[in-house]
Amino acid sequence: MIFQNLLMEIMLLFLIAEIEGEKYLFKKYDEKCDSNRKLVIDKFENITYDKVNAFPVGNFFIDGENRGYLSKYYEGAVNFSDPLSFIIPYDVRYQATLDVSSQLRFLHENGVIANDIRLANNLISFRERCGVMIDFEDMILESNYVYRPSYYHFYLDDNHLVFASPTKLDDVKKQFVCNTSLLLGKDLESVIMKREGLFLDMFSFDQDIYDFTRTLFYSEEMLYFDEIAPKFQDEEKVKNYIKE
Repeated sequence: MIFQNLLMEIMLLFLIAEIEGEKYLFKKYDEKCDSNRKLVIDKFENITYDKVNAFPVGNFFIDGENRGYLSKYYEGAVNFSDPLSFIIPYDVRYQATLDVSSQLRFLHENGVIANDIRLANNLISFRERCGVMIDFEDMILESNYVYRPSYYHFYLDDNHLVFASPTKLDDVKKQFVCNTSLLLGKDLESVIMKREGLFLDMFSFDQDIYDFTRTLFYSEEMLYFDEIAPKFQDEEKVKNYIKE
């Protein structure tokens, strides 16, 4: 998707624009986004995801240079770490976790590793009652990845971190952290970065959730959050989880 240079310069200044009645966010590439990363974003021009999302919808070119990409703008949305996200009605938060889980499945089905899933890169919109993944510059193709440490890891060897190439398994682990943080109203991302064992212990309030978490983090089995999500659907039960 190529736009005229004048429009591009306006977008660079304001970052948000309305095109054919739809608001879009312009995301400018930073220095770390090399040509391989941009090729992954280009992939979205040829695949369609009909559900709610903020996936890239096209590139911005200025003077022939690919400067960034467009994605749908969700006005008033906040990220999963924002204190405001924890006061959004529970049914909206729950739906947001299902939305981002569906989006991640879609990426994986198309051979894409998200590679940068964290609280700050998931948004919840009270206005549109949904959740969306954002910031896709770190996406890599599973068939053509290069080594690059991602935001946090789950590989332990004699209590020392062992860095490894990103995988889909990393994605689902990180998404579990983000989704449970949103539903329980706690920053579990900080917990797991300090001590993984402490994170696991926090789910001892329910045997099924505990077993799911242990399997996810200590085996090679791919488990998406939506598989355990029904255990979090009842707000009253979750309130009891939090008390425990």
